[in-house]
Amino acid sequence: MEKPPRRPAKDQTLDYLHILGKLSLKSWRTCKDIHRSLVDDGVNISRKKIYRALKVMREDPEIGVEVSDGSIPYGYRLGKNSPFARQEFSAQELLLLSLSQAYLHFQLPAKCLESLELFFDQAERQMKSDSKFKSVSSWRRKVAVVPNQLPFVPPRITNRILKEVTDALYLDKVLSLTYEAAESTGKSSAGEISVLPLGLVQQDVRIYLVCQYEGSGEFRHLALHRIETARMTERSFTPPEGFV
Repeated sequence: MEKPPRRPAKDQTLDYLHILGKLSLKSWRTCKDIHRSLVDDGVNISRKKIYRALKVMREDPEIGVEVSDGSIPYGYRLGKNSPFARQEFSAQELLLLSLSQAYLHFQLPAKCLESLELFFDQAERQMKSDSKFKSVSSWRRKVAVVPNQLPFVPPRITNRILKEVTDALYLDKVLSLTYEAAESTGKSSAGEISVLPLGLVQQDVRIYLVCQYEGSGEFRHLALHRIETARMTERSFTPPEGFV
């Protein structure tokens, strides 16, 4: 029986680079997380290949991949001394990354935030380790966004809800959710509903999802902190005029 042909070395190298690009210095990523992110980027690689590559990389101290194997599924991240975690930013780039992390959390899709996490981590480490960037790290304390009224404590929005909502909004996918109506409306929880996500609006500390109910065309503004569950479906839709 003939053995299957070996893959070209350059293809394996590209696989490794794609996988390393999805690892963070702080957060643990599972094979499933990495695979889903790569598929979203259009990279065709199986979960089995990702697992094998991670196994090789974690056993090579020069690559510097750490593994959390206390429970299944395993988590992976870059070690602080990994050569793939070393990237020097200019003062201007550090300032841009710092402000983006502080003020664009709710304005960027979760997919974009995930891909930027490695840069955020590296920027933070660089500012802490090098005194010449002290002025950059202190800049965020010198600028502020001040509301017209007394500030309120922002309502809690889980990362899971935010990710599903922003992913569906980014990809024009129908969103299935359960929503708890405000007590002042006299309405109880609406149960599971399907909506077409059209936009996010921030009003002071509250974030609202502009959407249409699937099938009715009725426009609604749903407070994200009142969404109890959210799940992006595989059904695509075409946004109405003015939302494209």
